[in-house]
Amino acid sequence: MAANSIRNIFRLYTHGKHFSLRGKKLFGKWLRASDHQEEKECQIKSLWDEADCQSTQETYTDWRRLQRQLHPHKKSQRLLPHWLQAAAAVVLLAITAGSTYWLTRQHHRPEVPQLVEMFIPYGERSNIFLPDSTEVQLNSGSLLVYPRQFDHCETRTVYLTGEATFRVKKNPQKPFIVKTLGVDVQALGTVFTIESYPDEIFSKTTLEEGSVLVSMKNPKQETVILEPNEQLCYSYTEQTGTVNRIDMTLFKMARNGYLIFEHATFSEIADALEREFSVKFQYDAIRHAEGRYNLKFLPGESLESILGILRQLAGFRYKIQDNNVIIY
Repeated sequence: MAANSIRNIFRLYTHGKHFSLRGKKLFGKWLRASDHQEEKECQIKSLWDEADCQSTQETYTDWRRLQRQLHPHKKSQRLLPHWLQAAAAVVLLAITAGSTYWLTRQHHRPEVPQLVEMFIPYGERSNIFLPDSTEVQLNSGSLLVYPRQFDHCETRTVYLTGEATFRVKKNPQKPFIVKTLGVDVQALGTVFTIESYPDEIFSKTTLEEGSVLVSMKNPKQETVILEPNEQLCYSYTEQTGTVNRIDMTLFKMARNGYLIFEHATFSEIADALEREFSVKFQYDAIRHAEGRYNLKFLPGESLESILGILRQLAGFRYKIQDNNVIIY
């Protein structure tokens, strides 16, 4: 494909009116495809350089999210490219699961700290310590972006896609804030878990110790202060949040490796097993739309053992081919 052709595709897409929803999805697939990656990145950089606006810390976070969507199978802990830190911000578009991500545009550029990313592939978990000694337990399929140092930051702000438990180091002069797609969570010294995967229709914020202020990114800009043993479920589609009391014993068991499902749909179970075992489920979503299941599996239980129990409950047959679980 000629460089001019790639340039024209980008120009058409950024005008928006030339692309239907289906066209946008096709553009996303083309952008993520492995061919002509160098030419595509050059065109993205060209658009970035032409923009008449400046970048913020959130701009870089969204850029790393875009790169992670383009290259989802790399586990990395790298700084942003040098040219990106000096460039002006531009609206860039990447489509994942039918959504369009837009990078932040601002008129004044503050001093931008170096950002580090940590991505955990499916089937893995990891514990890390942030520069302030806050401990973070990252679940599979999760991406955390944070400053290399908090020294010159007014707040300790990090960015999460996926699921993580935070044991926050106390520092009343410098609030700790976790930013996600649907909510921002602020804490001074506490233990809490956020589950915010981009392919799910809701996020969950669960408090174990201390207190957190959850700010919902809805038109009303609602805020909720959670108490221990409370969980806020935020619906992306309804843009509303619901606070529930939970069984913290079961919650801690799940965090320690148990697979626990309460009144879960087949789709929710399949999504969790995909992250846990790094596989892909193929099944008839309509056929399995009605059932609800209450299940608990021990840490280390095999995928075959879990599927055997599900087979008896849901009445299906299956086969495992490479990394695909085919339900029929």
